[in-house]
Amino acid sequence: PDRATLLHEIGHCADLPHAGEAPIGKPAPVDVGGSSNVMALAQTNVQRNTLTVTQGEFLAKAFFAAK
Repeated sequence: PDRATLLHEIGHCADLPHAGEAPIGKPAPVDVGGSSNVMALAQTNVQRNTLTVTQGEFLAKAFFAAK
């Protein structure tokens, strides 16, 4: 409903966990994020429309973003 699901799933392809969760093999979350973070789980009446700088860095290093 917030039109962020595709970007959310692309984030998973770049090894981003859900907002506030630790990546696989890491002891702590990369970013806390919030309910408006694209990597947060979808909620009724909440627009997911933000990414953090760290999440952007993950996306920039993803295999599909390599030049």
